[in-house]
Amino acid sequence: MRRAVASLVVVALAAGAAGCGSKSPEDVAKSNGEKVGKAANQLTSANSVSDIESGITDLQSALNDVKSNVKDKSGQLQREVNQTKSSLTDAFDHVKQAVKSGNFSDISDAISAAKIAVKNVGDDASSLAASTDKIVKAFWTGVKDGYGS
Repeated sequence: MRRAVASLVVVALAAGAAGCGSKSPEDVAKSNGEKVGKAANQLTSANSVSDIESGITDLQSALNDVKSNVKDKSGQLQREVNQTKSSLTDAFDHVKQAVKSGNFSDISDAISAAKIAVKNVGDDASSLAASTDKIVKAFWTGVKDGYGS
């Protein structure tokens, strides 16, 4: 009898421990959104070309992680993230081209344009967070929270 009770306790503890570390899909989406928002926020406050380049890498990495980390059955979030990546890629490519040219005025203009594009992501997060899709809502709420911190 004691052995049976001890076995049940061990099974119950193992089952409880297994469930403790798991996050809901909404929690995963929000956490990924927060990473995107924080990377976007850091990029908008960057003051040097190296900070801009580092910020671009961090933001692109955070956006790429969404595809592998967030389970989006409807595909809506992935479409929105791909659209965001596309618009930012254009701005980031412009920065890279300007840096290669070495023309200070071009670099300054490209950085300003990239910061505006990134700021638009933070601004758009509020309206996108109004989605009825729980995963989409959680992600964009995370972006908004991360961007605001």
